[in-house]
Amino acid sequence: MKDLRTQKYSFTRLLRRPEGLFLLAAFIVMPLLSGMALYQHGKSQLRAELAELCESLPPILPLDHYRQLMNHDDATPAMREQLLQPLTTVHKTNPKIQYIYTLRGNGDNWTFLLDTLQDPATREVVQHRYPHSVASDWGETYEYPEYFLTSAEALRRGETWVDSSVFVDEYGSTIGCIIPLHSSGDVIDVLGVDYRANELTGIKRAVTAGVIYGAVIGLLLFAASQAYLRSYMNIKQGLLKDLHHVSNTDALTGIANRRWFFESAEQLIEQRSSDTVVSVAIIDIDLFKEINDNYGHEAGDEALRVFSRLLDKYCNPRKYIIGRVGGEEFAVCCATRYCDDMIDSLSSLQAALKTVSIDSDKGSFSFTFSAGLVSSANSSANLHELMRKADEALYESKDTGRDRITFFVEHTEEAAYGGYVPS
Repeated sequence: MKDLRTQKYSFTRLLRRPEGLFLLAAFIVMPLLSGMALYQHGKSQLRAELAELCESLPPILPLDHYRQLMNHDDATPAMREQLLQPLTTVHKTNPKIQYIYTLRGNGDNWTFLLDTLQDPATREVVQHRYPHSVASDWGETYEYPEYFLTSAEALRRGETWVDSSVFVDEYGSTIGCIIPLHSSGDVIDVLGVDYRANELTGIKRAVTAGVIYGAVIGLLLFAASQAYLRSYMNIKQGLLKDLHHVSNTDALTGIANRRWFFESAEQLIEQRSSDTVVSVAIIDIDLFKEINDNYGHEAGDEALRVFSRLLDKYCNPRKYIIGRVGGEEFAVCCATRYCDDMIDSLSSLQAALKTVSIDSDKGSFSFTFSAGLVSSANSSANLHELMRKADEALYESKDTGRDRITFFVEHTEEAAYGGYVPS
């Protein structure tokens, strides 16, 4: 017993010495502080992701159509489905989103209108990720936690609210945002997003385990906990990388989406050298609605995929920035020494497409595209203006028979590429 007391006493003395305090800090305090820092960083990063998402959603929702439809009681499921389509596309391609919905009400009473889970395809994708997700019916009462909605007055002022904390409900850790869409008197229409924060819960558990086991088995478990945290960070970085890829890639075609195209093209134009010519083209598949109507939407999707592969081939991403910027609309941007580079690539794409035939259940078909192209050596050229001119040229292509490339010529009438000779 004397030896045991001596050992216990020695251990106590050790904790009173600077070495003991250092060990206490190393095995308990430091994991706790580093875990808190990691948690706060993850929380800030997740909130920034949600804020960016909330800014990007309203522009893709046809608000005029939405307001007109919401003000009539005879809104059919088909009309609602048309409004839901752009939101369901975002929902299916972002794995952190659990719910996207619109609400109508005032400070006390709120009801659901649109809910992306009302779309069967979206519901199937989301329930695979979050099995407990349920769709809300049109007109269903929204039973919200008091701290989730800001006051009706703040919403009427047009203030977007992003949850600054992570709350835990029956669905797990979640943060959310409420975006005002329209207000009329006491009635407000808002768009809501629920964003999953599971990784923050994982951080909490890791920190708790590290502190408890670090106090029990000391240096050995401390080393193991550090290895775990390193592994966790690698996994998190991998998930963030995958999320970045998903958020910048069009899910159907596999090429860049509208957001990535505009960001990359603007950066290219800003950083290009003075001896280069910047060219922008907008491409639209001709009569795409007729393809869907005559051969089915699956055939239309296949046409988009085939065209994207050809576009990727003839407008190589090492030289061009390409992206799908709309339903059947694509955009290309490059900065080269000669404007003929873009023309040659689009002409090769046009010729290659004429050799392609797509099989479907309702028969085989081929298709063409129309394009508008603009080039500028002006150092002050900006993407917005170039896209506007390319769009004007695209309409000229459509108005003059389609299946052609029209080059925008400043201060003169546009002419089809077949008659254009670069100056």
